[in-house]
This record gives sequence, C-alpha cells and structure tokens, in this order.
Amino acid sequence: MCYVVKIDLTREALEKRFGATMDAAAPFTPSTRVSAFSLPLHPVVTGSESGSIQLYVWGLIPYWVKDEKLADDLRLKTFNARSESLSEKPSFRHVVNRKRCLVLTNGFYEWQTDGKRKIPYFIGLKDETGFALAGLHDTWTHPLTGEILNTFT
Repeated sequence: MCYVVKIDLTREALEKRFGATMDAAAPFTPSTRVSAFSLPLHPVVTGSESGSIQLYVWGLIPYWVKDEKLADDLRLKTFNARSESLSEKPSFRHVVNRKRCLVLTNGFYEWQTDGKRKIPYFIGLKDETGFALAGLHDTWTHPLTGEILNTFT
C-alpha cells in the first residue's frame, strides 16, 4: 500500500460492493486523494466483524505502546507494512496472524519524479468500482485519557 489513495465511493456504493454495512452516523467523507500523513479515518473491514465497514485511523499503533510520544512516532512509521519484514518488526509481529483487515479503496497513487516535478499515476480498476488492499489493525488505549483508537496499516 502507498501513502495516498482514492476512496470517493459513496457509503451506499461501499456497502453494495463489499457486502457489509456502515453505521449511518460514521463520519465518512469520500475523497479523490487521501494522504496517510493527514491521519484520516478510512473504511476497513476487519476479520472479526466482516459484515461491518468501520472507520479506522491510518497509522498502526500497537496495543502495547504505553507512551503518547512513542505512539505518535510509531504511527508515522507504520503507514505501510512490507510483507518481507512483517514477522520481524515488533509493530507488526503481534498482529500479522491475528488482526488482518481489508482496506477499502478505488485505487492508489504512485509517483514518478521528472526533474523537480512529481507526477502522480493512479492505479486501480478500470471501472473504479473499488477493491480492497490487505491490511493489519490494532486497538490502542491512550494511557492518560483512556481514549480507544482503532488503527490500521
């Protein structure tokens, strides 16, 4: 997965395409360009709730993180997970076989550099009906406030 995706399908289109429902009160906003660096809420379907589309925050924070600064630092380093190192990295090792999810999208952007210009190339299905990328998720509880945050990579 890359750092910028397109998810401009409506709530209804997502539900139809993936055979799952999304809470009507969920604050989902379709967009043609969603950057991981904006720490967005993004639609995912988890293995434990396959009939439900949920909004998770992009950037995995492992459940075992006990410090807000470490959580913020790790989150920026876990936008993507490389299959070659999933079982080696502490951030992914505990979820790779237990907490998988589908990351719903129309496609993603890859960039080519031409001198000083960066040119975006969109990669997706021709009909842009949407598809899913493999993801990992976890739930982190803020140590001071008790706020629960569902995160993914």
